[in-house]
Amino acid sequence: MRSLPLRILLLVTTSLVFIPERLFAFDISAGAGALEEGDDRVRPAAIVHMSFPNNYLSRAYIWGRSFGPVTETDGILSVGKRYDIFGSKSFGSVVGVSAMVEKTSVKYDEYPQESSTYTSTNVGLLLGLHYDLIASKRLKLAASWEAHVFPAGSAIIVLVTARKQILGLTAGVTF
Repeated sequence: MRSLPLRILLLVTTSLVFIPERLFAFDISAGAGALEEGDDRVRPAAIVHMSFPNNYLSRAYIWGRSFGPVTETDGILSVGKRYDIFGSKSFGSVVGVSAMVEKTSVKYDEYPQESSTYTSTNVGLLLGLHYDLIASKRLKLAASWEAHVFPAGSAIIVLVTARKQILGLTAGVTF
């Protein structure tokens, strides 16, 4: 049951869609971002964003890389609430929770018996700033900075896994 935190967060995220008064009022966006995970390592990431009129939002981030026999596939699913800053509907802060899954696969063609896969999960805190660059009745363009802070757990010596920062740009439609 290593993925129990992710399953719980996924259930909470999808249940936001089924709140009766919010069923047909939400926006969905997709975009790209630069993910920084310590030691000046910046990677590209894909972003999918959903938000609702009551200022709840959910985001999914996916990134990864392959080098030699190693393939890393990582993702974060977050749920948060947006709070307007300075009374502005365009500029707001976000506070919530995040669940992260990191999967590392090592596959040797010559020695398949030596191949392995390791998956780790973690639940943490989401803090961020969002700015709506364009917010019309149907279209939305937004920029964001988010920090996902996770307890170090078994990686207490290598703290780079305890934090992820993402600068993102998303574009989407409002329903």
